[in-house]
Amino acid sequence: MERDRESGIWDLSAPSSQVLLTGAETPNTWAIRLAFKELVLRQALVLGTVRQRRLLFFSREVNALSMGRMLDRAAERPLVGALEAFPNSALYLRGTSGVPIDVAATEVSRWYRAGGGYVQAEVMPELERRGYYQRVQVENGVQWRLAEQGERKLEELRRLLDSGRQQFSFWLREDPEQAAAYVRQMGPGLLLLGNPAPWLWGLLVALLAGEVLSGGSIPVSAGAPFGAPLEPPQKNEGTGEQGNATEGSGTGSPGDRPADENGTDPSAEGGTGGFDGPGEAIDAGTPSPGDTIDGGFDGDGDGDGGGDGE
Repeated sequence: MERDRESGIWDLSAPSSQVLLTGAETPNTWAIRLAFKELVLRQALVLGTVRQRRLLFFSREVNALSMGRMLDRAAERPLVGALEAFPNSALYLRGTSGVPIDVAATEVSRWYRAGGGYVQAEVMPELERRGYYQRVQVENGVQWRLAEQGERKLEELRRLLDSGRQQFSFWLREDPEQAAAYVRQMGPGLLLLGNPAPWLWGLLVALLAGEVLSGGSIPVSAGAPFGAPLEPPQKNEGTGEQGNATEGSGTGSPGDRPADENGTDPSAEGGTGGFDGPGEAIDAGTPSPGDTIDGGFDGDGDGDGGGDGE
């Protein structure tokens, strides 16, 4: 991690990056879904399907996650924790090797309920360990406050995300080497821009597996790099029952606001109109693995705050 920091590579995991961006009140399910996506990118979890029984004689095929390769020893604690909390598939589907995504999401959330939720138990302590947040004693308990070093890190993240929103599609068309350099720099942090298209997802898997990416790695007929982003969680300025409100996180930047219906941040000057890519999409109609993972979280209470343990 120190080597990444010195080389200019973005060195926070996707869930930690999101919480740095939107604060301690970031919904637990939002952070958990980003953890699942990054674990799939790192091949520590494998995305597949299993047969799930319905009623007595009927079954259906559902999207599922199963354990993959061992996670790198240098991985962030929020990723390690999500993997430790991942349920044993044998408890749910006898004879299969996967857990339906909705079941996995529910069980990981439940695992952290006693500790105030995934964000409070795993992500905020990681940001504190890095020196980006600090605990402050106030009259009604303890609050999280963005440290001076965290303010600089947050500004860097916003700058990187804005650069991607405004320039990445142009780089794909006109400067593939710069596009590859941006992918190398951001790594799983690209998940904050939206679900990568299948071709870009594949590049991230290769990057995290140690392959070298260059401009030649970008498909000639690469389509739009991201699907329409989900509405990102909004930072809550309230104190919260757990005394975990964020102070000084500077809401209102382009990086914190939801995209409009076209997938464009309305505050970004020179935006790309939803990341239109060059040429015809090579994976039109093929769902992104990120979309598949998101589908498992539908209806599970995405609105829960970082401190309510849901």
